[in-house]
Amino acid sequence: MGGCTASKRDTANVRVYPQSTPRGATVDIQVFREGRTLSATNTTTRVFGESMLWVNKRFGHPLSGWKPGETVSFDLNTFYDEFGEQFRGGGFFARETPEDVVLVQVETDGAAGREMVGLVVVGGKARP
Repeated sequence: MGGCTASKRDTANVRVYPQSTPRGATVDIQVFREGRTLSATNTTTRVFGESMLWVNKRFGHPLSGWKPGETVSFDLNTFYDEFGEQFRGGGFFARETPEDVVLVQVETDGAAGREMVGLVVVGGKARP
């Protein structure tokens, strides 16, 4: 029997993108996409504490901390929006066209409170 299928939802990481959070500088940290994996090395001297990594001003993933020289990698399918919808990262069994990664930001504590720090996206185009 056929029917509608809903995409996977995760309510543990549901957050609303913080539109009103002040934008900080874009730092010299390059974010790379390799298939479904998003990875970046903190090439700055800045230590990021508890933060949220945002993709395309919609999908978030918690970041427990990020020290200088440390590399973090995440499966794009583990990024969720405010409704529990996951980022379409693609993959062999993907039913939908994967999304491009065009913007990555870190929501973190700055000198004057919470701020959005921009990162540099390299090769964010999805490959079907």
